Amino acid sequence: MLLIQGEIQENRQTENALRKLRRQIPRTLAAEPLTMEAVANAADRLARDVLEGHLTPVAPGYDVMRIARMFLRENLEKRYRLELSHLPRENGQGARFLRQPLGVLLHIAAGNMDVLPAYSVLEGLLAGNINLLKLPSLDGGLSLSLLKRLIGYEEKLKDYIYVFDTPSADTQKMRQLMGLAHGIAVWGSDAAVQAVRMTAPANTKLIEWGHKLSFAYLRDPEAPEKEQRELARHILTTRQLLCSSCQVIFLNTDDFETVKTFGRRFAQLLREQEEQYPVPKPVEGKLTIERLTRQMEGFYKENPCYRNRQSSVICCADSRLELSPQFGNVYVKSLPEKQLIAALWPQKGYLQTAGIYPKEEGLIRRLAAAGVTRICGIEEMSEVSLPDSHDGRLPLMEYSRLVSCR
Repeated sequence: MLLIQGEIQENRQTENALRKLRRQIPRTLAAEPLTMEAVANAADRLARDVLEGHLTPVAPGYDVMRIARMFLRENLEKRYRLELSHLPRENGQGARFLRQPLGVLLHIAAGNMDVLPAYSVLEGLLAGNINLLKLPSLDGGLSLSLLKRLIGYEEKLKDYIYVFDTPSADTQKMRQLMGLAHGIAVWGSDAAVQAVRMTAPANTKLIEWGHKLSFAYLRDPEAPEKEQRELARHILTTRQLLCSSCQVIFLNTDDFETVKTFGRRFAQLLREQEEQYPVPKPVEGKLTIERLTRQMEGFYKENPCYRNRQSSVICCADSRLELSPQFGNVYVKSLPEKQLIAALWPQKGYLQTAGIYPKEEGLIRRLAAAGVTRICGIEEMSEVSLPDSHDGRLPLMEYSRLVSCR
């Protein structure tokens, strides 16, 4: 389905929609600019709408509070001030600066977080851009519903929001969409980012929000059970599919017996909660095959696995940061603090969140020097901090440009 000028249309109308869009974009760019206040007011009404449960039939099970917090006016206003109020007004030599939107922003969204496609568009709107959204393949209708309601609260937004359900494999239409954009915000795997790099016009700005890896680091392996229980809940609720999801728990030790002792205890914490977060049957079958393959290859002889019905803790003899089997299956590894930067260096371009215990300034500085862009307590890895940077950058600034005027 498409969302064009505030109306839902069938996919067969894509070519016609693209033709109309080429004519409409110059008119919209020439009109009065979109204001942050108009966007924030509409988003705030949408947040209240979500809290009242009007969207539940569209996407049962999504995190209502997470969506509401991301769309509330007060949080959007904080973001706007944080990201754009610091920009220079003049250079002291007779020139002044105007902040302008990029113009047209194409969002190629990933499907690992229900609300991400719509929120990416909202960020583009806050910066004043016309937004084209290419839906992920498994969107399920939530993005379309959220954005249509947003337009319903502010009619002007119909000229700033266009949604396309174009498959990535349709390179002809993808090139047409990219050709309309001043900038492309691409979310997803290395393969997704690389595909856009190869296809996008040379003069189009790329804003890459690619694949990231996150982990927990326990300077003290005897972290309080309350914090460990929250870390286990984070692993189960996110299914380890988000950039901020914990893939590996590192312990500040070189003693493998300490790793195994911790692994056994943590497996129990996962077991106590796993029934609240069931794994889809197809995924369960895939995980079973992967476990059997590893067992046949002798992997578990050197890397003991403490397995529950769905979740597991795999104690590894190495200190690599890597993607876990996911869906409640986490690695535990030893990593003495003095070796931390050297161990993280191979993944330098992928580092995102580190959940730590205790929150000690020296450890924070060491992780920041290693390239980590978000540091929090192990019990806070699922928390959405608003406002915040994303992968060490400010999205609204990425979606803007400065004009120098004399």
